[in-house]
Amino acid sequence: MIRFLILLFILFLQACSPTSDTKTNNYSWTFLLFQENGDPGFRENKNENENENENLDFFVSQNSILFRENLGNLDWTLMIGSPSVLTMRPKLAIDGGGSIYIAADIDAGIDRDPLQDEPQNNSIKGIRDLVLGKYDSQKKTIWAKQVGAPGTTLNVSGLAVDRNGNAYVTGSIVGVFEDVPVGGKKDLFLVKFAPDGSLVWKKQTGPSGRNYDVSPEKIAVDTFGNSYIVGTSDGAVRR
Repeated sequence: MIRFLILLFILFLQACSPTSDTKTNNYSWTFLLFQENGDPGFRENKNENENENENLDFFVSQNSILFRENLGNLDWTLMIGSPSVLTMRPKLAIDGGGSIYIAADIDAGIDRDPLQDEPQNNSIKGIRDLVLGKYDSQKKTIWAKQVGAPGTTLNVSGLAVDRNGNAYVTGSIVGVFEDVPVGGKKDLFLVKFAPDGSLVWKKQTGPSGRNYDVSPEKIAVDTFGNSYIVGTSDGAVRR
């Protein structure tokens, strides 16, 4: 029987609410990854009014998934996250070998392996960084990577994996990757990771004018490794 891998995002309220943790006085976002045998029967609930800069009592994921009550039997579950860390816009992809990829943006460093609870000694690179983790079909961590730049905000919006196991993460960027000139107020970024998690390249593009925004929404990769990104822009994007 074909097994379906699905991702459920659970929000833990930690501040300004009855369920907040007074010790941390901050928010935490945790993922629950699980595998089950039957039809998952889920639908996607989208919230378009998300604003991470406001001190809200709660956050709703742009891609939170609601499940009906009569789910099949679960094979396993895996919690991924860190206390007092706000991880947002999680994306999921699966390669031909059954490996699971999870991408998101985060406001802190990856300080622990989610399975082994071992220090990673990573720190936040920018204001919000990109994180990408790879897991096997038995929920073991293969690797976890973090990418960012000083003073830069990365918001993840898409994740794709090609037939060779290369992972591609796209989204919007406020700031500069390396020595790339800033195109607009908010540009598009694309990062490619090799199957072993090493960074292959990263790209940034946007409209010619600092008052324009680019908002990428989806990404697809063909059999030759070409990337296709769709989204919106209020200015002409540079080639």
